[in-house]
Amino acid sequence: METKTVAKPELPGGALATRDVHFFWLLDGSTSMAGEKVQSLNFAVADAIPEMRRAAAKNPNARVLVNALRFGTDIQWVGQGGDLSADPPEPITLPDFQWADYIRADGETAMGAAFAATADELQRLAPKGRFFPPVIILVTDGYATDEYQPGLAALLETPLGKAATRLAIGVGNEVDFECFEQFASDPELPPLHASEAYKLPELIRWASVTAIARSSRPSSEAPAPPPGSQWVTWDGGPSKAT
Repeated sequence: METKTVAKPELPGGALATRDVHFFWLLDGSTSMAGEKVQSLNFAVADAIPEMRRAAAKNPNARVLVNALRFGTDIQWVGQGGDLSADPPEPITLPDFQWADYIRADGETAMGAAFAATADELQRLAPKGRFFPPVIILVTDGYATDEYQPGLAALLETPLGKAATRLAIGVGNEVDFECFEQFASDPELPPLHASEAYKLPELIRWASVTAIARSSRPSSEAPAPPPGSQWVTWDGGPSKAT
């Protein structure tokens, strides 16, 4: 008796295509980050990588590409191996992304320039294909020393920037919460505050995993914040952290 092979029905619209998730670290490398803060920052980014990979693996149709930008007096893109450049290098696929002591603390806090440079890169990417919403995570311990509003406005005016999952993490006790409120993309994900540098790794790990889940699986729910973390809520200003 002849055996017939029954073809499986095709998915409506064909197979799901892989889409990129561009992940941007915007990392403060100003003088005020010197010492424990910058050490904790570099450790935190490296420490988050395994969890980021696990989060990305939950959607095989999402390819996470990592971009890192240091802002001090000027902005510098961080390439593979820690090479610094005024121009953005090719983003690094998450399986290949590594991190060491790449951020050094020196100079001012050109946060507005960092926003503007990210906006320019998103504008360059926009015509090149279809993407999941990007991820943009800002980490800083202070106030911008340039005018941040024009750069932030340019970022939010780009279609990809507006759609991005944007999270902010403040370090220490002199953080511009007003800027953070304008930058954040979702009132359910308010800025995080690490009052002490040693708390930074847990918050960065949580923020990076949550942001990847939000962008690569937009309908998914964010996990609960880490125990003991200091959420900043907005009610006319920063509340006492819980």
